[in-house]
Amino acid sequence: MIALKNQHQTLSWRQSTVIGSMLFGLFFGAGNLIFPVQMGQEAGANLWPAALGFVVTAVGLPLLSVVAIGVSGSKGLNDMSERVLPKYGHIFTALLYFVLGPLLSIPRTATVSYEIGFSQFTQHPLLLFAYSIFFFICVAYFSLKPSGIMTWVGKWMNPVFLIFLALILAGVLLTGDSFSFTAFPVAPKYQEAPFLQGFLNGYNTMDVIAGLIFGILVVRSIHQVGVTEDRDVAMGTIKSGALSMGLMAVIYFLLTMLGARSLEDIGLAQNGGEALIQIVSTKFGVFAGILLFVVMFVACLKTAIGLIVSCAETFAEIYPNVLDQEKWTYVFIGISFVIANAGLNAILAWAVPFLAFMYPLSIVIALLHLVPAWTKRPVIMRWTLGFTLVPACFDLQHALPTGSIPALDHFATAVFPFYSYGFAWVLPAILGLFIGLVHSYVIRKD
Repeated sequence: MIALKNQHQTLSWRQSTVIGSMLFGLFFGAGNLIFPVQMGQEAGANLWPAALGFVVTAVGLPLLSVVAIGVSGSKGLNDMSERVLPKYGHIFTALLYFVLGPLLSIPRTATVSYEIGFSQFTQHPLLLFAYSIFFFICVAYFSLKPSGIMTWVGKWMNPVFLIFLALILAGVLLTGDSFSFTAFPVAPKYQEAPFLQGFLNGYNTMDVIAGLIFGILVVRSIHQVGVTEDRDVAMGTIKSGALSMGLMAVIYFLLTMLGARSLEDIGLAQNGGEALIQIVSTKFGVFAGILLFVVMFVACLKTAIGLIVSCAETFAEIYPNVLDQEKWTYVFIGISFVIANAGLNAILAWAVPFLAFMYPLSIVIALLHLVPAWTKRPVIMRWTLGFTLVPACFDLQHALPTGSIPALDHFATAVFPFYSYGFAWVLPAILGLFIGLVHSYVIRKD
């Protein structure tokens, strides 16, 4: 733990660095490694606009969601969403935490780290079972000590992760013959609008939603070092978030380059995980498996810890008469363990429509809370989120793994601009905001 009291009631740069390191550690999981590599392989010569679009949604918007919690003085996502309507707040918060946590992201951390470390050697199901037990015992050990999360993740796990990741990046990007990205082939979906495709790929990191989940941990860590005034907390959140997200942006660009650079050596892989395995094996030989497994294990472990702690704290707050935080921790770990061993593929297939539905609502609620005056006028948030909800429902059905309904797609294409690009919600949200502002400031004048 860092200094117990800040005499000037502001966050020092050293404290900002430690808290920013913790935030980076919570954010940067397996998906954050895999998706940029895959994007670099597919974008080829168009990697720069693709990477820029990716950084907007995977860095810029998550930063805004973290800052929104600090600026608005919120106690967390439930507090933010309750300002719309109390029932909406409970439903939205529970759905987002439960699906993103034990039903999707947490089991994925166990499965992805296993796939990288062991699946290349054996596919025996009992090994996954045994590994999951070990992985979630580690998660439980740290999650049951939530007050130490800043020390565990920020001071220890994150530096280990960065050292091993730096070895991989340096070993690939700084060795071999000179090369030109302009000669690399470009996959069809990156030929017409690489920036927009990269922007949409940034959704896969789920970091805008993660920002709303992890933001309260940042605020709580700032309080732990003695900074309590709302203005100072907001500035501390901005400083820590900017340091964390700046590092993420640099790593995303490097990983995208890594993916594009690997085309010469391994060709186009089926996915980013397979590409990473082949890239590291080519450069590091016998030590490849150990090196990549350490990187993946630490990345997945710290993200799982952050999600378990956040989910348990939030459900203990929303449903205080059901279970306490420790019992919720065991519940979420148990659910995550079961799904990691059975049915994860089906859950991942449903992740796309869930993200298509929840991302617009999460982005809008975060952006609204950047203007505290608006959060004091619920009618503004109701109009804006109400107009966002409708196209988000169409986006959900469009992304269903069972296939979308052609009639609904045809209707949505005619009614909502940019529907085919996944941005049907943007103009309705702006229209809802305008109506809400008029309703609040002109008609009701509240």
